[in-house]
Amino acid sequence: MKANETTKSQITRSQFLRGGSCLAAGTILGGVTGPGCARCEEPKGPAATRAAENCSQDACKYPAMTMRPYQLLCVVCSLGEDPTGTKNKKTKAILDKVGRHPDMAVTLKCNMVKMFGFQTSGPAEDTAEGADFNKRRDLEILLQLNEPPGVTLSARILFNRLLNKISTVRGICDGSGAISDACKGCPKANSGFYEKAREIQRALVVKSCGERAKSAAYEEARKKGIAVLIPPRSVEELDKGKKESLAAMYRAKSTGIAVRPHTLLCAVCQYGGGTRPPFDSDNLPELVQLVLKDQDTLITLSEDAPWTICGPCAGWSPELKTCGGHVNGSAELTNHLRDLRTVRLLGLTLGSSMKAGKLFRRIFERIPSTVAVCRFESPAHSVWHDSCGDREVNNPTYEKGRKDLMQALG
Repeated sequence: MKANETTKSQITRSQFLRGGSCLAAGTILGGVTGPGCARCEEPKGPAATRAAENCSQDACKYPAMTMRPYQLLCVVCSLGEDPTGTKNKKTKAILDKVGRHPDMAVTLKCNMVKMFGFQTSGPAEDTAEGADFNKRRDLEILLQLNEPPGVTLSARILFNRLLNKISTVRGICDGSGAISDACKGCPKANSGFYEKAREIQRALVVKSCGERAKSAAYEEARKKGIAVLIPPRSVEELDKGKKESLAAMYRAKSTGIAVRPHTLLCAVCQYGGGTRPPFDSDNLPELVQLVLKDQDTLITLSEDAPWTICGPCAGWSPELKTCGGHVNGSAELTNHLRDLRTVRLLGLTLGSSMKAGKLFRRIFERIPSTVAVCRFESPAHSVWHDSCGDREVNNPTYEKGRKDLMQALG
C-alpha cells in the first residue's frame, strides 16, 4: 500500500446529497478504497512490518470494502438513472473499484444488536426514512440473497446474486404499505431505474464458461457509452488468449501441461458430445486430440484454472489467473471441491504429473460416472449450485466419451 493511500474514508450524507446519487443518504462503510489485503491489516508494529514484507502479489489482489445491503441496490440503481455511469464521485469510485477488482471482498453489515451484534454497522449510515425502515430494508435484501448479516463474499458473487434474485426494489425500498410519513421510502424506488439497469447488466455479466457472446455484447455496450458493472474480457482478448494459451499448451507437452483435475472429466464429456477442434471457449478438445496422437504427453494436475487450458474462456480471471465468472462467480467453490474429489478417486494429489494415456485409463477405471465428482445436493439459491451438480445420474455424454476414448486409446 502506498504511503499516501488512505485505508478508510467516510462519505458524508451531505457529500452524497450534493452529488445527486441514489446513494445520497448513505455512505460506504470502511471506505471505498479499503485495505490492500487481509494480511496488510495485521496489528501495527513488527508483526505488521513482517506481514507487509511477506505479503505476496496474489494476496494484495484482494482489496476489501464494507457496505450496507441497501447500498448494493443503490449502485445498480445509479446505472439505471444514468446508463453511461454515475457522475457522483463516490459512487463512481465504487463502480470503478468493482470493475477493476470484481473478486474483491465485500462485507455486508446491518444495524443489529444481540445475536448479530458482532457485525453491527450501527445507525450512522441510515437514510432519512427512520431506524425501522432501514433495518427492515437491509434484512429484506439479505433474505432475498439468502445471506446472513456480516457475510463476506466477492463483489462478483454478490452482484450476480443481486441481479439474479432481486428483480425489483418495489416492496424493499419504497414505502408501500406504510401508514406513516416517516416511512415513505426512497423517492427513486418507483422510478424503474433499478429494474432498467438490472436488465442491461444481466445481459453483460458473465455467469458461466464459454459465454463469448457476453464479450461481444460488452463491446457493443461500450460503443453506446453504457457503463458495465463487471466487464467481461474483450473478444480481442479472448482471441489472443486462444492463440497464446494453445501455443503454451503444446510447448508444455513434455514438461507437463497444467490441467485442472475435474476438467479432464469435462474433456471426456465434450468428446462424447461431439465437440472437436477448433473450439473457442477452452483448449480441452485440442488436449484430447493431442493425447490421442501422443499418449506420452505429460499432464500436471493444477490447483486452479490454468492458462494452458482456460486462456480463451470468457469466465477466466486474468487478475487471479483462475476461474472467475463461471457459476455466477462462485465456481472456485464447486470446481475446487470437484478437483479434490477427482484426485482422491485417482489416488493422486494436486501437483502430480502423469503421462496422459495412463492418466485417462485410470480415470476411466476409477471414475465410471460423473456423479461421484460432480453431484451437489444444493438448492438453487446456494453458492454451491450449478447445473452439473443437479444431475443425479451419470452424464450420458461422459458415458459415451468414456467408451469412445477407451477404444481410441487402446
